[in-house]
Amino acid sequence: MKTVGIVFANTNNPVAMDFVKSSLEEVFGDFVQFKLYFTDQFQPDTYLEDDALLMSSEVPFDQLKQYVNNCAAIYELERSLPKQALSEVLMLPAGTDVLVVNDGFEAAREVIANFASLGIKHLNMVPYDYRKKDTGIYRDFQVAITPGEPQNVPPHIHKIIDIGYRKISFGTMYMLMLFLDLDLEIVNRNLFRHIQTLVEPNSTFHDNYIFNYLKGQMLNHLASQSDQSIILLDSQLRPIFANKKALTMFHVSQVRQIDIGRFLDWTIFDGSQNTSAVVTIDERSYSCDKYTFSITGESIGHFLLLQPEAEVETAIRQNKKNGYVAKYHFSDIIHVSSKMDELITKMFRISPTDLTVLISGESGTGKELAAQSIHNASFRNKAPFVAINCAALPENLLESELFGYESGAFTGAKDKGKIGLFEQANHGTIFLDVIGDISPKLQTQLLRVIQEKQIMRLGSDHLIDIDVRLITATNKDLSEAVRNGEFRQDLYFRLNVLPFQLPPLRERREDIPLLLEYFMGASFRCLSETEIRILQAYDWPGNIRELENVSTYYAALSSLPDYLIRSVESSSVSAVPSSSDVSPSEEAFSVPEDPAGLETLVLQLIAAGSSPSHGIGRSALLQSLRDRHMHVSDSHLRKVLFSLKEQGWVVIEKGRGGTRITEEGKAAATKVI
Repeated sequence: MKTVGIVFANTNNPVAMDFVKSSLEEVFGDFVQFKLYFTDQFQPDTYLEDDALLMSSEVPFDQLKQYVNNCAAIYELERSLPKQALSEVLMLPAGTDVLVVNDGFEAAREVIANFASLGIKHLNMVPYDYRKKDTGIYRDFQVAITPGEPQNVPPHIHKIIDIGYRKISFGTMYMLMLFLDLDLEIVNRNLFRHIQTLVEPNSTFHDNYIFNYLKGQMLNHLASQSDQSIILLDSQLRPIFANKKALTMFHVSQVRQIDIGRFLDWTIFDGSQNTSAVVTIDERSYSCDKYTFSITGESIGHFLLLQPEAEVETAIRQNKKNGYVAKYHFSDIIHVSSKMDELITKMFRISPTDLTVLISGESGTGKELAAQSIHNASFRNKAPFVAINCAALPENLLESELFGYESGAFTGAKDKGKIGLFEQANHGTIFLDVIGDISPKLQTQLLRVIQEKQIMRLGSDHLIDIDVRLITATNKDLSEAVRNGEFRQDLYFRLNVLPFQLPPLRERREDIPLLLEYFMGASFRCLSETEIRILQAYDWPGNIRELENVSTYYAALSSLPDYLIRSVESSSVSAVPSSSDVSPSEEAFSVPEDPAGLETLVLQLIAAGSSPSHGIGRSALLQSLRDRHMHVSDSHLRKVLFSLKEQGWVVIEKGRGGTRITEEGKAAATKVI
């Protein structure tokens, strides 16, 4: 238990001293033992060893510091007026002479200063000095104000306003709580009650405290409903919040008692990336997800979510079985462009929030990839990710899919009814693609879901609470749809909380080669420089989806689609070489007319690329042929290699062994040369 000394000059007013002590005990309860000290009783060898000291105003600091080792533990015992002090005082006529009576002259001056700090200056307040009571200077006063000391008021004054003992200021209570490291729920609750009885000039200070206290109570309530253990760390990795489940897990009663370092490898806090780890607590394994909060690139704290690993694995297996899994992460978004880099950074920053996201972009720009990445970077990443294309289903079927239905709700309904996608996504994320195409009726229902966090199955009169994060996507301009009366304005504002616009591929052309290499694999090396320039010059109305299709086409036929080449030629884009820049051999995208000549060239390339341990692969052969302006498909090259093998000139090995020339092949190649 902590100990705090309350230091007074003497024992002249024991009732007021007991009031001060009991006020402190009401806030700090059994966490602190309070002692009373009186400087007029100190001896030369007096030494105070309390954790903190509260010094009354009549005690000089220079005097008290002689009896302590740590001067930083000394706090001034500041006082505030009680709320009931104001009403009757404010009713006094302006200019009234008022004698302010306390248990001492300096204490009376403090009371006057308290009133002045509150802006009460319409009265002529005079401090009472009992040493001058017989001089007659107070005989004309008819009104007195006293903080609980009516017995000290001169007897000729009949109008006495007793405002009650002054209370300990919020500032003193708050600073003492922090110094003693007693920022506990019960202490804060008591301090909150104490604040309600005060009237202070610096209202901003305690108003901010009240705001944060109420916000903390709300967050604590929400966190207590969670089935996960939640811990918040500051930038120094000190626990500053833990819900009840986390306190129980670590067998402690206060958040400060949690020793994170015993269970976690500190390296998971390096960098700003959200990471996961497995920790062991009481011989049980827990999945620990770490999320870092940053401002202007600087880490300001971390958020930990802990769940039993077995429960997490069971939930993940169930989600996979149902197909409610987000496969992609931000690291899967292939790009080198600064535009995409900036966009991904913003999406990553908002991922840990529960705010609604609206992703706009042309068809094929990767809206679902972005939605899945946001989910996987959020606190909900172990929960379901449920996606549905709103344009793929008619209105009545989409309604039943989203909200579910009870048995017999309509003709053809399942006997046992059906759980809707909103329920399936509970505690996770629901992704509504092509949201701009839903009907006015569904727009109204969706607005109600967002506002109330509740759904009702078709054919039911029972509301079901849901906890889902909503991510929507559209390839339309919803603001224009609102202006045209095609989309509800109130729903648009509900969806457009965190809007992101994915750029079309034509606005990030520097990403095209990287995407091509990803889609084509080894076949990418078969592309000539001319073909790459054509691909970068094309406008890609189908965006990344069309690029993937073209990559598949090229891998199968070793040529670009005719429509793409014609589109680029007709657009006269400067990136495409003119006929004067292209040699006749570059224009002739055809197999050489002399098959024997092709076999000879391939044999020579194999001879140059062979070694005793390995040969040369088909991809390298295709690239070497293209470097010589010979456009050969992979299937045609296979035929040539098979012919050379039949003649005994090459050996075709499995895997990465490639094609290796034989001694007979070397002789044949030498003869040709």
